[in-house]
Amino acid sequence: MSTETEAAQRWICESCGFIYDPEEGGLPQRVGERTKVTVATLEPDQYPPEGQEFFEAYHQEYGEEDPNPYAIYGYEAARLLLDVLERAEDPTDRAAVIEALFNTKDRESVLGTYSIDDNGDTTLTSYGVYRIEDGRLVFDQEVQAGGEAEPGGAGEPGAEEPGGAGEPGGEEPGGGTAPEGESPEE
Repeated sequence: MSTETEAAQRWICESCGFIYDPEEGGLPQRVGERTKVTVATLEPDQYPPEGQEFFEAYHQEYGEEDPNPYAIYGYEAARLLLDVLERAEDPTDRAAVIEALFNTKDRESVLGTYSIDDNGDTTLTSYGVYRIEDGRLVFDQEVQAGGEAEPGGAGEPGAEEPGGAGEPGGEEPGGGTAPEGESPEE
């Protein structure tokens, strides 16, 4: 992983108050080993062929082995804007540009094929899941967002059940239980 990618990951995490390297006062190693982080970016080899071509061209142009993971999003945002301006009935009219943006359907891009929905969001649903290894974020897997959370599901009120991980008598990740009246050690 390049120092630029590490710097980008550090900025992403520190900007939201999250430091993962224990040598920098971040998560203790025992906690880091059990931590997963979701990020909108994927590893370069997880993008479609057009995305992989982007990273290769970026490397050829700038000599970066591992460019900032958000570079591909900036590239696609600019490409989308140029496409919208080309499709707009009058590219100097704000309403026409907005209409053209919302009429973006099945756009093939370096990120994959997407549309712009009624809220102005893309229909892309891939997120990267990263684990912490030796104080660094390491790509673990790609997951797809989507669907509605079911009542009582993860993140919903009432989803937490007494005796869950980290609670007295609750099962710890990897087996075992926290002694009654104690929290798991960090």
